[in-house]
Amino acid sequence: MGTLAEELKKVGLISEERYNAVEEERRYLVHTASQQQLAGLTKKSGRPANFERLETCGSIAEFKDTARRILLEHPEEMNSIIQAAHRFKDMPGGKKLIWLMYQVRDRLAQAPPETHA
Repeated sequence: MGTLAEELKKVGLISEERYNAVEEERRYLVHTASQQQLAGLTKKSGRPANFERLETCGSIAEFKDTARRILLEHPEEMNSIIQAAHRFKDMPGGKKLIWLMYQVRDRLAQAPPETHA
């Protein structure tokens, strides 16, 4: 059994366009809720540790701390964090940071899912 919108679409009570609109709104609400959870993570300065924060990290140490906090809640976002780490590649220690992120990704893949948190 699917969602109410799926069932209404199956019996013809709502159109395909309305169904798509409802699904898009649902996806938006789920994304917003996950971003609010990420915003609840904070670091010592009290600033939110979320994906927008990754883009504005001024140092490698700050990036690592923010990435660690995000991964504690959302280990499935590792590839997004690796992509964000690539902006440090020309800084001293940037290549090591990128290498470290790939190491974390590989270790997460080897670990059982229940130990990710």
